Amino acid sequence: MQCASCTFANAPGARFCTSCGAALGQICSSCQQANPAGARFCSHCGTALGEASVARPAESEGELKQITVFFADVVGSTELIASLDPEAAAKRLAPAIDAMQEAVRRFEGSVVRVAGDGIMAVFGTPTPQEDHAVRACCAGLALQAAIKADRKSV
Repeated sequence: MQCASCTFANAPGARFCTSCGAALGQICSSCQQANPAGARFCSHCGTALGEASVARPAESEGELKQITVFFADVVGSTELIASLDPEAAAKRLAPAIDAMQEAVRRFEGSVVRVAGDGIMAVFGTPTPQEDHAVRACCAGLALQAAIKADRKSV
């Protein structure tokens, strides 16, 4: 490739001029158009240049979809269970964890992980849901209502 700064003829594939050290442009593999150094797409035909032209695994395997990740936990649980042994602590937190899981299932989410005083769930996968974010919000509101109702019954 010819250097735009000093017109030296460099070897094909060179990224910098071996005469003056200037960054060289890129030749488009599709239309052979010379493009400035650092260009990600060809200015003539729009083809991806250099590293941008390498397909990412997710793109080659299928379409990317958006999902909603839902996380809920018991606020202040550390102080609540600090003096309890592990089995008693799990028993004390079980009604809240059960309420979290029920709220997620009610709106067709999937509980991914239960960890200590909380859960992580996803909406919109494995079954696609157009309204995954709304479902997650509804699950959160249902969970709050269930906890309030449980507090009133105690």
